[in-house]
Amino acid sequence: MFFLAPIAALALSLSFAADSTDSVRARRDVDSLLSRLRTSGCRFQRNGLWYDGATAADHLSRKRKYLVAHGGYVSAEDFIAKVGAKSSLTGRPYLVQCPDHPAEPSADWLRAKLPVVRKGP
Repeated sequence: MFFLAPIAALALSLSFAADSTDSVRARRDVDSLLSRLRTSGCRFQRNGLWYDGATAADHLSRKRKYLVAHGGYVSAEDFIAKVGAKSSLTGRPYLVQCPDHPAEPSADWLRAKLPVVRKGP
């Protein structure tokens, strides 16, 4: 019986290690997406009003903190779906409009940038 406790503790610690590795990757990916939005030169529409990329990144960062405090997210894709796609209050989709490009749903823009940020600099 005493031999099972160390085995159970090891299994539990490995499970937490896997979770924290996934969380670290998700956090890194989301940080990179927010940084890219902040410096993109693109506009971000939220509830019918346009904001610059820095203001948009700040807003999404605040929503992210709330989500983390209330259950979190598993991946960058999960973050995009839960935070970056639409207003939590009105349900209206967010839009991103970059210079010389038509406006597009923010979820599409963020998903398109995800492989780029995962490649690194």
